[in-house]
Amino acid sequence: MTVPETQGGLLSFEDLRRLAAAYLPDADLDLLDKAFRFSRLAHEGQRRRSGEEYIQHPLAVACILAELELDRETLVAALLHDVAEDTQVTLEQIESRLPVGTPVVRVMPNLPCTVGEGMSVYCLGRRARRADARTAVRLLTCFGRVREVPERLFDAVTALSGSGPAFFAYVLDALARGAQKEGLTRSDALLLAEQTMLGTARLLLDTGQEPEALIQAVASPKGTTVAGLTVLTASPVSTILARAIRAAARRSRELSRPTRGEKSVSTAVGTAGSGRRLLAAPRRV
Repeated sequence: MTVPETQGGLLSFEDLRRLAAAYLPDADLDLLDKAFRFSRLAHEGQRRRSGEEYIQHPLAVACILAELELDRETLVAALLHDVAEDTQVTLEQIESRLPVGTPVVRVMPNLPCTVGEGMSVYCLGRRARRADARTAVRLLTCFGRVREVPERLFDAVTALSGSGPAFFAYVLDALARGAQKEGLTRSDALLLAEQTMLGTARLLLDTGQEPEALIQAVASPKGTTVAGLTVLTASPVSTILARAIRAAARRSRELSRPTRGEKSVSTAVGTAGSGRRLLAAPRRV
């Protein structure tokens, strides 16, 4: 499926409405309109790297799902999926604008979910029950592992598992480049580094051992691993990595900080329709 072609390459709500109107009743279209206005206000002032207003991304996702003729709950979740992550709007505010009894589950996945090795973290809204949690877990385990964490810790989650793939790739690239300087080709160095990182993660996951125990298992007295570890422990690398996590978590908190538009956003969407489960998950961090 592709995003509908539009004049100037930009989407509008009318593009989504046209797609959804082919199979949804008018009442559902009204709810989509309210969700769109809520999302547009929440993302006001935010732009993508291309310079486009951020609302273009949730609109594009919703249009793709409308082409698949998915239900209104799915389309609403598409419009709101970055609101809880990248704006001042809370899960509680989203719930307050939905029909009484509508359960909402917030999810933070990461990019490796595209290859079945994702790490998804979720929290339940006030109206969600354990049955909703089980539904979320069944869905999310299709492409990786799942953990329930309180929403107040989602800034740390975003920093570690959300931004983490970029940090791990940075470290992997540095190791590979070091091996290249010792004579390996780029392709050989990357393969060795990638498989070693993958195998190490698998070993830790499957055995449940602490990283320090694995380090001790690999290192032999006066061996090559100890020689490398001596350099690492004498450097500030551990502190630098901790600072990276701290900076990412701080930025996540900044993105959620209340702004001048908070009152308008929190009152933008009214209650309509009957309650069903919504999963809202951010895409980028």
